[in-house]
Amino acid sequence: MIPFLKKALEKKVGFQLNTVSAYRKLEKILYAAGIQVSYSTLNRMFSDETKSIKPRLETLNLLSRFLGFLSFEELENQHLSTSKRDELYLANEFAIKSLLLNDEFRTAIDIYLDIMDEFREYHPEITQVIGNSFFRDTEFKANDLEYLLSRERIAPYFLEHYVREDDLNGFYAWSIQNMEFRSEFDEEKDIFKNLYLKRKDYLKGNYSDLEKLDYQHLNFHLQSRYFELELMEQHFKKAADLTDFVIERTETVLDIVKTKEKDHDKLVLMGRWCRALLYTKSYVCLKEHQGWKDSCYKAFCCNYENLEYKAPIYTFLKLNFNFSLPLDFYWKNRWETSKIESELILSIGFQNERAINSYKKVLKINYPI
Repeated sequence: MIPFLKKALEKKVGFQLNTVSAYRKLEKILYAAGIQVSYSTLNRMFSDETKSIKPRLETLNLLSRFLGFLSFEELENQHLSTSKRDELYLANEFAIKSLLLNDEFRTAIDIYLDIMDEFREYHPEITQVIGNSFFRDTEFKANDLEYLLSRERIAPYFLEHYVREDDLNGFYAWSIQNMEFRSEFDEEKDIFKNLYLKRKDYLKGNYSDLEKLDYQHLNFHLQSRYFELELMEQHFKKAADLTDFVIERTETVLDIVKTKEKDHDKLVLMGRWCRALLYTKSYVCLKEHQGWKDSCYKAFCCNYENLEYKAPIYTFLKLNFNFSLPLDFYWKNRWETSKIESELILSIGFQNERAINSYKKVLKINYPI
C-alpha cells in the first residue's frame, strides 16, 4: 500500500517523489495544509533505498487525510475496492477485444453498451478500444458503423470520447459528415464537425474562409480547435505580422486555462494552441512571453499523460527555449487517436526533415511545415 500512497500523493501535488528536494517541496505543501510530516520522514517512507522501513500509523493517517480520506484504513479499503472493479472492467474489455479480433463487431458493441451502464468511469478507455479497432482498419465497414451509431445511448458518448485525429483512410471524416446527430449535443457536434473538416482542408492546402464563432460560449474542446484554425487562417492569408494577434490570443488562452481545474482541460487548450504556433511557425512570437513559457512547462510536467497535447508543448519548449525534457509521455500515453500526427510534431522538434516529409506524405498534408 505504500507505493499506492506515494502514487496518490504524486498525483495530487503534480510532481514525482524521487529526490530529497521533492520531499522538501512536499513537506512545505503539507505544512501549509496544517500537516506536520518532515521531509526526512517522507524520504524514509518512499525512497527505494529504505523501502524496508515501516512508517508509523499516525504518519500514514496524516498523509491519507491530506488526500481526503478519514484514515489510512479508509484509503486501503478504497484501493482494494478499486482493484476489484478494475479486474471486472478489464475482463469485459478483453472480451470485447477478443470479439473484435474475430470480426464479431456487433456482439462487441452489445457488450460495450452494457459497460457504458455498469462502468461509466471507464467509458473513455473502452471507447478508445472500439474506435481504434474500427477506424484503423483499411476496409471501411459502413454497416457496422451504422449499427454502432444506431444505438441511441451510444452515439453521443462515442462522439464525445473518440475523435480520430489522424484518420489516414478518411473513414472518420466520412462518418461525421454522414451521420445524423440525435442527442442534446446536436449543436456542439455540428460545430465540431465543421471545425474538424475545416482543419483537414487547411492541412491539405484548401484555404477557404473560417466561419466566425462566438468562442466564449463554446466548450473548451471547441474553443481550442477554433483558436487553432483562427491562427492558421491568418497565416494562410499572409498577414503582414502575426505577432500582435498571437500575443492577444495567447492571453485569451491563458485566461481560459486559469478557470480550469483539471490538468486534461489545461492540456487541451495549451496543446492545440502550441500545435497552431508550430504549424504557422509563429511560436517565435512568444520567445519573450514568460507567462506562456512557465504555463507550458507546468502543463508539460503534470501527471496526466496525453500524447496529442504534450507533444506540441514539448516541441514548442524545445524549439523556442532549447529545453531538454523527458519523453515519458510518449511511452506512457494510452490514447492512439493522434499518434502519427504527434510523431510528426515531435519530428519537427527533433528537426528531422526526412521524418517530417515522410509523415506529411502519410497524413496527406500539403501545407508547408
